[in-house]
Amino acid sequence: MNKLFSLLLLLFITTNVFAQNRFNKLNQANWQQHVSYKINVKLADETNTLIGNISMVYTNNSPKELNEIYMHLWPNAYSSRNTAFAKQHLENGKTDFYFAKPEEQGSIDSLNFKVNNANINWKLTNNVDIALLTLNEPLKPGQNITISTPFNVYLPKVYSRMGHEKQLYCITQWFPKPAVFDVNGWNPIPYLDQGEFYSEFGSFDVSISVPKNYVVAATGNLQNEEEKLFLNTLATKPAAEYEVTPVSSNEFKTLRYMQDSVHDFAWFASKEFNVKKGEIALQNGKTIETWLFAKNINAFGVDYINEGIKYYSDHIGNYPYNLAQVVITPLEAGGGMEYPTITNCASIDRTTIIHEVGHNWFYGILGSNEREHPWMDESLNTYYENRCTQEKIDADIAKNGKKKDMLNDVFNLNLEGFGQARLLYAISARKNEDQAGNLPSTAYTDFNYGAIIYAKNPLSFYMLQNYLGNNKFDSMMHAYYEKWKFKHPLPNDFRNHAEAFTAKDLSWFFDGVLGSTQKMDYKIVGITKDSLIVKNKTGFVVPFRISETDKFKNQTLSVLSPGCSDVKKLNKIWFKTKNEIIIDKDNASIDLYRQNNSLKKPISIRFLPALENPNKRQIFCIPLYAWNNYNQSMLGVHLSNDVFPLPKTEMSFTPLYSFTTNDLNGYLNLAKNIFPKHGTTYKKVKIGLNMSRFATIGLYNNDGLTKLSYEKFAPFIELHFNQKTERSLFSNILNFRHVTILENPRNSGYFNNWDNQSFSAFNITHHFKHDLKIFPSAANVNLQIGTFYYNFGRISADFTQGILYKDKGKTATLRLFAGAFFSQKSYNSNYNNYNIGKTYFQAGGTTGKNDYIYDETMFGRAEQNQQQTWMARQVINRDAGFRNFVGIGSSSTWLTSANLTIPFPFKLPIGFYSDVVFWEELSNAPQTSLTSYETKLTYSGGLYLSIAKNVFQLYLPFFASDDVQKAWDNANLNHPFERASFILNLNALNPVKIIKEAKL
Repeated sequence: MNKLFSLLLLLFITTNVFAQNRFNKLNQANWQQHVSYKINVKLADETNTLIGNISMVYTNNSPKELNEIYMHLWPNAYSSRNTAFAKQHLENGKTDFYFAKPEEQGSIDSLNFKVNNANINWKLTNNVDIALLTLNEPLKPGQNITISTPFNVYLPKVYSRMGHEKQLYCITQWFPKPAVFDVNGWNPIPYLDQGEFYSEFGSFDVSISVPKNYVVAATGNLQNEEEKLFLNTLATKPAAEYEVTPVSSNEFKTLRYMQDSVHDFAWFASKEFNVKKGEIALQNGKTIETWLFAKNINAFGVDYINEGIKYYSDHIGNYPYNLAQVVITPLEAGGGMEYPTITNCASIDRTTIIHEVGHNWFYGILGSNEREHPWMDESLNTYYENRCTQEKIDADIAKNGKKKDMLNDVFNLNLEGFGQARLLYAISARKNEDQAGNLPSTAYTDFNYGAIIYAKNPLSFYMLQNYLGNNKFDSMMHAYYEKWKFKHPLPNDFRNHAEAFTAKDLSWFFDGVLGSTQKMDYKIVGITKDSLIVKNKTGFVVPFRISETDKFKNQTLSVLSPGCSDVKKLNKIWFKTKNEIIIDKDNASIDLYRQNNSLKKPISIRFLPALENPNKRQIFCIPLYAWNNYNQSMLGVHLSNDVFPLPKTEMSFTPLYSFTTNDLNGYLNLAKNIFPKHGTTYKKVKIGLNMSRFATIGLYNNDGLTKLSYEKFAPFIELHFNQKTERSLFSNILNFRHVTILENPRNSGYFNNWDNQSFSAFNITHHFKHDLKIFPSAANVNLQIGTFYYNFGRISADFTQGILYKDKGKTATLRLFAGAFFSQKSYNSNYNNYNIGKTYFQAGGTTGKNDYIYDETMFGRAEQNQQQTWMARQVINRDAGFRNFVGIGSSSTWLTSANLTIPFPFKLPIGFYSDVVFWEELSNAPQTSLTSYETKLTYSGGLYLSIAKNVFQLYLPFFASDDVQKAWDNANLNHPFERASFILNLNALNPVKIIKEAKL
């Protein structure tokens, strides 16, 4: 437990350290450092090792003397489980590196740093991938020094960006590299998966030695004429296919690459690369060579590279280098990763290639600090990638008309252009889990790094484009490019340039849209004789555009409003009720609830699940068949409003008609989601009502003769708490509900006879969860107080600790449970021990007849003869958690238990389980004037088969305590298969709940 606590504390501290933004100065200096690299490296593919030496001329252009230099040694990020990379990787739910074998890890060693050929003192910092070099004498302003060292890199398996897979090599972040020294001082940063880089501009002269039959792609201009001829010839040949990787040549070749005005160097090598070549002419008359390297290749990839180079050159500034290359490689850190003049992608995908090629501008040429200000590269680049696609779609529609799109028409899956950005942002923001757009990379949750940096922020720049107009926006970005190319702009440099160039106060954008979590939601309330009334539902004041379309004239007018804080009357354009009047007609804003953006709210009946339609209110009507042992076959429909993204109001109604009981059954669920502002105690408050009705043989009014139906009425309030940091893996929810159960004769009406309630109780449950993948844990504290005829007090708590001992989901769990009664009193003589006993803690398996508040969905709730019906073998994972159906008694005082589950370490989903219960039972000894109790120890165990994780498990017992064995014998259950039981959690299969609670 001490080790576990230490690990959790370390992860918490690391998360908070990463999340702190220590960069106070947001305007860059008018100087920057320069580094000229000369590297010689050899690939030893038999050991997956790089052997090299590096010499770098470091020029101090700052006004300060430097006594030390921070040096990045990023291959060391793969050296152990304790690096910053390994910890973040694990926090984000990835366990592959945690279970990496020693030979699959990586590192850099054989370092011997010298300055001007003299030995110096150097040491590793707290991060093993950052070194601190102490200079023998200060480096004065305007002076330079030569830093040199040999190095060996042991390449890891590909877990992130650098590594190898079957002798395909991704050599990235591989050599010793100085940290940036800028207006904020030194910027030493450990290597991370989520969070990219920041490096000094300079020049590279790199010589790479590889076995002769390798094909190499690298940053910069190849200097070997023979190799150029080889690649040009290879590009004209049909693609080769290899059943096995060719044997490496004994003969080596040395390839030299040179490139100026870049801040990194990457290279890729494989004996199985096929090659395609193209070119693209820019407006300035320059022609760029474009190259594609891949095992499985096609010509489309080169077209995508050309499209990206042309689009970004036209809209931002001309591409300054001679070539642009894409390499298709195994990649774990997203779909692609950018380096100067070269990028690697996981597949030949248009969107990914255009995005990664675009990084030559945002990161490559405009060298912002990606780690601290990801919006300046990832968000801006994704905006242009989305805009490129959106303009292509719009042009195609203008030329050919709108094409039929089944995915969009049937499921509302409009994900091209900015469609995916709108969806991802809505998923996060509708749950109130979004974050501001200007945070450091390390502050974002794994999902929000995509939903904010790659979705909300690009959509925000689209909003700024729509506000300024295309010409003004594009001119502003051209000027920004020319002013800051080959430099390190900081956030205020971009903001100051934008506001000066446009002569506008853009604080609504930089402070509000980009810098906060405020939500935009304007609603058209109505039309008066001479004005349009618009209401701001959130108070977040941002500009918005009103459009009116006269369909008879085929004419649209548009007006930009500066926004309002509450209700605003807009002067007429036409504002005719017959016209289409809409806020943000082009979907070019971050408005979160678009269904109120127009007066006309048509209703659409849908018979298949679909995403929310921003232009229509949808009612989903999905036919259903259902069955249980008492109603038998039922037919009905599932009716609901929009489910995804999460709406403010949730409604679902599932009426089911039984042809056996000849009545209506089913569910009704209503809820209202309330989202307090960020920074408050609660992330979400949910208020609602759950109702259900089905046939039963009765858990309370069971006379064996009367045919009954149960009806459940349960209003509730859920409080979802905010955590200290958004990246916290802890979560907790406090649930209050009051449950009323009615058991009435069938066909006696619906939800009546409230004066003769079968059961009523107030229930409080506090759920705690910690989602660390290797040590997941959860706890629940539950209090129940009877509120009608039976006044009882019942409190219980359970704690589950998991240990992921093998990758791919092999998690052993230990569950501990304790419960006690603190009061019991019946106010109704009809409430006998049979009724009261339903609430007791069951020492054996908790079956449907003990589900006294009808929480579980079951086929045969009260079946008891295990020899005659399989339904009687179903148990519920509750209270003692005993996983065999045997009934051995219950406790009205206290009970504790432990449940152990250990999956076997191979692919088959089987394992060992054991349950132990220590409990107190009313004694069977001769009665005296005093009630006496006896304590018991009960246990059983055996093998289990997990058919669907957390949904369907089968249990086969092989050992048990004497009382369990005796109960089996009395029931004539003599063989393990006759004693087998199962857990079937049908509640977990609720598709609506799965969608709403999905961890994305």
